[in-house]
Amino acid sequence: VPAALRSGKNGKLILTLDSKKLDAEGLTKTRIYLSRFTGDKVSNENELSVSAVLLPGFDKLSATELANSPILAMSADSLQLPIPQANKKSKGYIVLKNNGRTPLAIRSLQVFNSALNVSLDKRQLESGESTKLEIAVVARYLKVEKGRLRVLMITNDPRHAKVYINVLLTEAPAK
Repeated sequence: VPAALRSGKNGKLILTLDSKKLDAEGLTKTRIYLSRFTGDKVSNENELSVSAVLLPGFDKLSATELANSPILAMSADSLQLPIPQANKKSKGYIVLKNNGRTPLAIRSLQVFNSALNVSLDKRQLESGESTKLEIAVVARYLKVEKGRLRVLMITNDPRHAKVYINVLLTEAPAK
Protein backbone atom coordinates (compact mmCIF):
# COMPACT_ATOMS: atom_id res chain seq x y z
CA VAL A 1 0.00 0.00 0.00
CA PRO A 2 0.09 1.94 -2.21
CA ALA A 3 0.46 -0.32 -5.24
CA ALA A 4 3.10 1.93 -6.82
CA LEU A 5 5.72 4.01 -5.02
CA ARG A 6 7.52 7.07 -6.28
CA SER A 7 11.23 7.45 -5.67
CA GLY A 8 12.03 8.18 -2.01
CA LYS A 9 8.55 7.26 -0.75
CA ASN A 10 7.62 4.49 1.72
CA GLY A 11 4.88 1.91 1.56
CA LYS A 12 3.53 -1.06 3.44
CA LEU A 13 3.44 -4.69 2.32
CA ILE A 14 0.47 -6.51 3.83
CA LEU A 15 0.56 -10.32 3.91
CA THR A 16 -2.28 -12.62 4.91
CA LEU A 17 -1.71 -16.16 6.17
CA ASP A 18 -4.40 -18.84 5.83
CA SER A 19 -3.43 -21.03 8.81
CA LYS A 20 -5.81 -23.78 7.66
CA LYS A 21 -3.42 -24.47 4.79
CA LEU A 22 -0.37 -25.02 7.02
CA ASP A 23 0.69 -28.64 7.38
CA ALA A 24 1.59 -28.69 11.07
CA GLU A 25 1.69 -26.73 14.30
CA GLY A 26 4.90 -24.95 15.13
CA LEU A 27 7.29 -22.89 13.05
CA THR A 28 6.81 -22.44 9.31
CA LYS A 29 9.31 -20.42 7.28
CA THR A 30 9.30 -19.27 3.69
CA ARG A 31 10.81 -16.63 1.44
CA ILE A 32 9.00 -14.15 -0.76
CA TYR A 33 10.80 -12.48 -3.65
CA LEU A 34 9.71 -9.06 -4.81
CA SER A 35 10.21 -7.83 -8.34
CA ARG A 36 9.89 -4.48 -10.02
CA PHE A 37 9.68 -5.85 -13.54
CA THR A 38 8.72 -9.12 -15.19
CA GLY A 39 11.85 -11.26 -15.38
CA ASP A 40 13.62 -9.72 -12.37
CA LYS A 41 16.16 -12.16 -10.95
CA VAL A 42 15.76 -13.78 -7.55
CA SER A 43 18.47 -12.57 -5.14
CA ASN A 44 19.11 -11.61 -1.53
CA GLU A 45 18.37 -7.99 -2.43
CA ASN A 46 14.71 -8.67 -3.20
CA GLU A 47 14.11 -11.44 -0.65
CA LEU A 48 11.77 -11.21 2.34
CA SER A 49 11.97 -13.96 4.98
CA VAL A 50 8.59 -14.72 6.52
CA SER A 51 7.90 -16.99 9.47
CA ALA A 52 4.83 -17.91 11.49
CA VAL A 53 4.21 -20.09 14.54
CA LEU A 54 0.93 -21.99 14.39
CA LEU A 55 -0.46 -22.77 17.84
CA PRO A 56 -3.21 -25.16 18.91
CA GLY A 57 -6.59 -23.50 19.48
CA PHE A 58 -7.76 -23.41 23.10
CA ASP A 59 -10.21 -20.51 22.91
CA LYS A 60 -13.29 -22.75 23.13
CA LEU A 61 -12.30 -24.63 26.32
CA SER A 62 -14.84 -24.56 29.15
CA ALA A 63 -13.79 -23.72 32.71
CA THR A 64 -14.00 -27.44 33.58
CA GLU A 65 -11.85 -28.47 30.60
CA LEU A 66 -9.31 -25.81 31.51
CA ALA A 67 -9.21 -26.98 35.15
CA ASN A 68 -8.65 -30.58 34.01
CA SER A 69 -6.10 -29.76 31.30
CA PRO A 70 -2.45 -30.83 31.34
CA ILE A 71 0.03 -28.48 33.02
CA LEU A 72 3.63 -28.38 31.82
CA ALA A 73 6.27 -27.88 34.51
CA MET A 74 9.93 -27.49 33.51
CA SER A 75 13.07 -27.72 35.62
CA ALA A 76 14.35 -24.62 33.74
CA ASP A 77 13.25 -22.37 30.89
CA SER A 78 16.79 -21.92 29.57
CA LEU A 79 19.91 -24.05 29.45
CA GLN A 80 23.48 -22.90 29.97
CA LEU A 81 26.10 -25.04 28.23
CA PRO A 82 29.84 -24.71 27.71
CA ILE A 83 30.98 -23.84 24.18
CA PRO A 84 31.84 -27.23 22.69
CA GLN A 85 35.40 -27.94 21.61
CA ALA A 86 36.12 -28.52 17.90
CA ASN A 87 34.38 -31.65 16.53
CA LYS A 88 32.61 -32.18 19.87
CA LYS A 89 29.25 -31.35 21.35
CA SER A 90 28.05 -30.21 24.74
CA LYS A 91 24.71 -31.32 26.07
CA GLY A 92 22.37 -30.75 28.93
CA TYR A 93 18.90 -31.73 30.09
CA ILE A 94 15.66 -30.10 31.10
CA VAL A 95 13.12 -32.18 32.99
CA LEU A 96 9.53 -31.88 31.74
CA LYS A 97 6.68 -32.90 34.05
CA ASN A 98 2.89 -33.02 33.74
CA ASN A 99 1.31 -31.43 36.83
CA GLY A 100 -2.17 -31.55 35.27
CA ARG A 101 -4.99 -34.05 35.35
CA THR A 102 -5.01 -35.20 31.72
CA PRO A 103 -2.15 -36.41 29.47
CA LEU A 104 0.37 -33.81 28.31
CA ALA A 105 1.39 -34.12 24.65
CA ILE A 106 4.59 -32.60 23.29
CA ARG A 107 3.28 -32.04 19.78
CA SER A 108 6.33 -30.45 18.21
CA LEU A 109 10.00 -29.79 18.97
CA GLN A 110 11.81 -27.49 16.56
CA VAL A 111 15.22 -25.83 16.58
CA PHE A 112 16.05 -22.42 15.15
CA ASN A 113 19.69 -23.21 14.50
CA SER A 114 21.31 -26.26 12.89
CA ALA A 115 23.90 -26.36 15.71
CA LEU A 116 21.18 -27.66 18.05
CA ASN A 117 20.03 -31.26 18.40
CA VAL A 118 17.11 -32.22 20.62
CA SER A 119 15.77 -35.57 21.75
CA LEU A 120 12.92 -36.56 23.99
CA ASP A 121 12.24 -40.03 25.41
CA LYS A 122 8.48 -39.61 25.71
CA ARG A 123 6.18 -37.24 23.85
CA GLN A 124 3.14 -38.01 26.00
CA LEU A 125 3.17 -37.75 29.78
CA GLU A 126 0.42 -38.98 32.07
CA SER A 127 -0.51 -36.96 35.16
CA GLY A 128 2.52 -36.77 37.49
CA GLU A 129 4.89 -38.31 34.94
CA SER A 130 8.15 -36.69 33.82
CA THR A 131 10.81 -37.10 31.11
CA LYS A 132 14.13 -35.54 30.12
CA LEU A 133 14.56 -33.28 27.13
CA GLU A 134 18.17 -33.52 25.91
CA ILE A 135 19.60 -30.49 24.13
CA ALA A 136 23.01 -30.68 22.48
CA VAL A 137 25.13 -28.04 20.74
CA VAL A 138 27.33 -29.36 17.91
CA ALA A 139 30.55 -27.36 17.47
CA ARG A 140 30.98 -27.75 13.71
CA TYR A 141 27.62 -26.10 12.95
CA LEU A 142 28.15 -23.13 15.28
CA LYS A 143 30.50 -21.48 12.78
CA VAL A 144 28.20 -22.12 9.82
CA GLU A 145 25.01 -20.63 11.20
CA LYS A 146 24.94 -17.52 13.37
CA GLY A 147 22.03 -16.48 15.52
CA ARG A 148 20.29 -17.29 18.74
CA LEU A 149 20.12 -20.84 19.95
CA ARG A 150 16.48 -21.60 20.73
CA VAL A 151 14.19 -24.58 20.89
CA LEU A 152 10.46 -24.23 20.21
CA MET A 153 8.12 -26.69 21.92
CA ILE A 154 4.39 -26.90 21.13
CA THR A 155 2.20 -28.66 23.71
CA ASN A 156 -1.46 -29.30 24.44
CA ASP A 157 -1.22 -27.31 27.70
CA PRO A 158 -3.43 -24.23 27.16
CA ARG A 159 -1.19 -22.17 29.49
CA HIS A 160 2.03 -23.27 27.79
CA ALA A 161 1.05 -24.02 24.20
CA LYS A 162 4.24 -22.36 22.91
CA VAL A 163 7.45 -22.60 24.92
CA TYR A 164 10.83 -21.19 23.90
CA ILE A 165 13.94 -22.63 25.52
CA ASN A 166 17.01 -20.43 25.13
CA VAL A 167 20.41 -22.11 25.04
CA LEU A 168 23.19 -19.90 26.35
CA LEU A 169 26.83 -20.72 25.62
CA THR A 170 29.55 -19.93 28.15
CA GLU A 171 33.29 -20.41 28.19
CA ALA A 172 34.18 -23.78 29.71
CA PRO A 173 35.93 -23.48 33.09
CA ALA A 174 39.69 -24.06 32.98
CA LYS A 175 40.80 -27.54 34.04
